[in-house]
Amino acid sequence: MANGRSGRAPLSNTQWSQRAPMVCAIMSPRRAAHLPRWADKLMRTVSDLVEVFRVAAIEKGDFAEPPERDHELHARMRSALSELQEWGASGHAALRQMLLDISPHVRCWVAAELLSRGDIEGRQTLEKLAATPGLPGFAASKTLEEFHGGRLRSPFGYGPWRLVVCAGAAGGLVDQVAIGDVVVATETVEHDIRKVGRSLVPRFPGAAFALDRCRGTTWSDGCRVHFGAIASGDEDVASEVRRAECHRLTGALAVAWEGAGGARACAFSEVPYLEVRAVADQANEHGPRDFATNLAKAMRHLAEVLRVIAK
Repeated sequence: MANGRSGRAPLSNTQWSQRAPMVCAIMSPRRAAHLPRWADKLMRTVSDLVEVFRVAAIEKGDFAEPPERDHELHARMRSALSELQEWGASGHAALRQMLLDISPHVRCWVAAELLSRGDIEGRQTLEKLAATPGLPGFAASKTLEEFHGGRLRSPFGYGPWRLVVCAGAAGGLVDQVAIGDVVVATETVEHDIRKVGRSLVPRFPGAAFALDRCRGTTWSDGCRVHFGAIASGDEDVASEVRRAECHRLTGALAVAWEGAGGARACAFSEVPYLEVRAVADQANEHGPRDFATNLAKAMRHLAEVLRVIAK
């Protein structure tokens, strides 16, 4: 397989160990200033950091399970990248060299990062990857769309958000949660992923500090707040049979649609996340009628909880 940027074959693991820059004795002024903390992570060399990044990107692949592991691998890649930046020109050269890596996942991550910095070498690699099947090809094409639209940002950066909240209506999955009650998610559970004949149930924890704030609040009369899992998926759960099955699979108190998408994006970007839902129906055959009748009441109670979270 040839690399789209130069026509040369990507480097194998063995070639990387031979060609990656070995910078052991030279350090940037910024790193030298950190030496009293003893050696700033033992003074990892550029080649050390390249290998940390590569191993994490390859293990991450399309998406590592469980989500906590995927999150950990992304954080490891970002940490290695941050340290590479401290090496200045030699770190940037090592990052560029990874455009020749044998792994399409490594090439895609590195190319997106370089292009977000204005390095045109990244665009050429992404254009080649975009013509290939699989998630790296899809990610490359979407990255190029963002670039051409003037919206591209580093895949390892995020905005200054303290918390992202996904709020709205939900169907209740247990009789103890009545219409009008609010569920604050201790975790968001994706209930309808099916992969190679088996079901996956990824779980994304709610932000602990926001949960603590809600738990420490006395609510107005009529506003009952529960803490537990909220199920999320593309399916519209609207029968007693599916209601029971969804609760049995996830242990959730309520079910809605969008939560897992937001939870996954926040986990990917290391942004705290919380899902909050007011129950407007009981996720059964009467759901559409009950939703229309009870939405206003549910939203009043939801607004009370959101005001507390926003303080």
